[in-house]
Parts: sequence; C-alpha cells; structure tokens
Amino acid sequence: MNEPPIPPNDNSNPYAAPSSEVTYVDDSGTFPPASVGKRFLNYLLDFGAMFVLSMGVGLLWALAFPEQLAESEAESSTSSTSLVSTGKVNDTMVGWAVLVIYYLIFEATTGRSLGKLITGTKVVTADQQHRASFLQILGRSIARLIPFEQFSILTSDHRMWHDSLSKTIVVDVRARKIPPRPKYVPGQKPLIIRHPPSMPKIPVPAPTPQSPGQSPGPDSDVT
Repeated sequence: MNEPPIPPNDNSNPYAAPSSEVTYVDDSGTFPPASVGKRFLNYLLDFGAMFVLSMGVGLLWALAFPEQLAESEAESSTSSTSLVSTGKVNDTMVGWAVLVIYYLIFEATTGRSLGKLITGTKVVTADQQHRASFLQILGRSIARLIPFEQFSILTSDHRMWHDSLSKTIVVDVRARKIPPRPKYVPGQKPLIIRHPPSMPKIPVPAPTPQSPGQSPGPDSDVT
C-alpha cells in the first residue's frame, strides 16, 4: 500500500504539537500609591509615636542631667518675654533630631514607620523595582524639616516633597497589584507555549475498482 502524501507546511513537522508564540512579559506588577487618607493617618500615628519618644528622651535627659534642667528652667523664667531663648532652641533641635532618627531607623531597616506598618504602606524606590536605600531614607527624613512640607500632599500627584526629592514613593502593599502592559523587546526570543498534542488525520486511500468477473487479489479483504 502506498503511503499517503504529506502536504507541505513550511518545512515543519505535521505531526508536531501545535504551538504559539508570545513575548516575554514581566508579571511582577506594581502596587498603587498610598491614598491621601492613609498618608494623613500615617502622619497622625507617627506624630504620636514621636511625641511619646520625645517625652521619653526628655525624661531620661532630666534624670541624667538634673543641673542642666534646673538652669534651663531658670533661664526660661527670666526670659519669658523673649521671642527666642536657649531652651526653646534646644527643644526645637531635639524635636528635629527625634524626627530624623525615628524615620531613619524604621524606614531604613524595614521600609515602614509605625504608621505605615499599621496602614499597610511601604516606602520603595520611585520605579518600585528596589528597596529604598539608606541615603534615600536619610534624604526623606531631612526633607521633612522643610517649612510647610506637610502641605505638599495637596499637589496634583499627591507626592510630598520628601518623596520627590529622594526619588521614592509610598505604596499600598495591601492593595491588588497593577498588572504591567505587555511590551515587545526587539531581538528577544519569543516564548514557545506547547499545547496538548493532537493526532493528525491520515487520509484513507479509496479502494481500487475491480472489473466484473475478476478474482480477488491477495491484498483483498474478501474471504
């Protein structure tokens, strides 16, 4: 019996499983930026934590150096009418130091302050590809000392100055990731996805017609 002819198919194997070509896609996705409400809640929680921390530092300072505390109180009573006194300047400097150290320790080690830990937000790089570096967190913490920096949340993109200056962003890690858009990379080999194999249809040759009175041949199916 002659073998059935194989139709041409661009020099491909007709018995191979069908396949399709797709480009590589980064399915990591990105988290959406934290909402204004969560950012404001972060500020309130962190402010309360820094207030408690400042009170603790002040208490320890008073216990360790009672003489300086007495001198500061005496100076404050004698210069109560002055707009700027040494005690007020010292309190301001301590407050700034507590703010920078608070954010530097928490965000540099975990990417989250106490408020961000509660609200499920986190500091990452602006492209969300890496964890914020120590220098970026230091820049964020120092940028918080800019006057009226808290009102920068009212900008169109709701990114605060300490975010844009340090090239970081606060994202909501509890929200669903935003899927990336598929993009084609020139010169990149496509990914081949194999489908389940299927049996090819083999054409059955038609029987050879026989003339009347001809005896069946040896290949005949007649018994």
